[in-house]
Amino acid sequence: MRFFALPDDLVHCFSTIYRVVVQPLPGQMVSDCLLPEWGNLRMVVKNPPTFTVSSGGEVTSHFAATGPRSHPVNFEVGPCTLWGIGLLPVGWARYVQAQAKDCADRVFDGMKPSPFFGFAPLCEELCASKASEEEDFERIVEFARALAPPPRDEGRIMAIHSAMADPYLIEVPELADRVSMTVRTLERMCARYFGFPPRLMLRRQRLIRSLTAFLASGAQNWSKTMDAHYHDQAHFVREFRSFMGMNPTQYAEMDHPILDAFVAERRRIWGLPAPASAEQVEPTDAG
Repeated sequence: MRFFALPDDLVHCFSTIYRVVVQPLPGQMVSDCLLPEWGNLRMVVKNPPTFTVSSGGEVTSHFAATGPRSHPVNFEVGPCTLWGIGLLPVGWARYVQAQAKDCADRVFDGMKPSPFFGFAPLCEELCASKASEEEDFERIVEFARALAPPPRDEGRIMAIHSAMADPYLIEVPELADRVSMTVRTLERMCARYFGFPPRLMLRRQRLIRSLTAFLASGAQNWSKTMDAHYHDQAHFVREFRSFMGMNPTQYAEMDHPILDAFVAERRRIWGLPAPASAEQVEPTDAG
């Protein structure tokens, strides 16, 4: 797997652009359960994978696009080369012709008419390309630059996104004050560009910070990576189940052949959890 350094003019649009070559053993498939995240574009050369979301939506396509997610997405893929493009909220505002809330927790076939159809020509180019990966990356960059201009609300979107990375910010009124907006304006901005109400976003942010820290620790100890703003282990487990649809032990026991490669990138994007207190103990599956 290779992550490409984003040019300065696109760094606020995309969380990452990466290329991965999947090579399972003959006759086998690779599967994984991907964490909740912002929008994502995945373009696959040969053997299109199958993506499934918790709502029951399923897509098998050379170009699978997902909206912002508060639940995991499962996928299964055979031998292939996959390009992934993570869409940050600014990128959503720039490139996607739909409100984020209308695409939340959904998966789309990007090769068919959808809010992501503007990227379909890029997928066709990548699938037909015989160029080097560096040249294909430049192809993606130039395509993104030409597709649409920066959004009008870029500054306000970036302010919200930046404030959310603060692990000590856990209340919506405080978030609104931080970005100099009324709560109502904040709610409208979040629905349009982020996909969820502010409170749910802050809860999701807290959980993903904890999950990413757990994976980075070698998946050894929940108590050392659990955000300090969880009241107790039962609170953490309830939140985990609400977002992930399973308990922490079930998740820890799963193999994550693709997700493990993203741990460092996720820590950069989502930030670190608020330090846990010494009194916190390892969560159980009760609660």
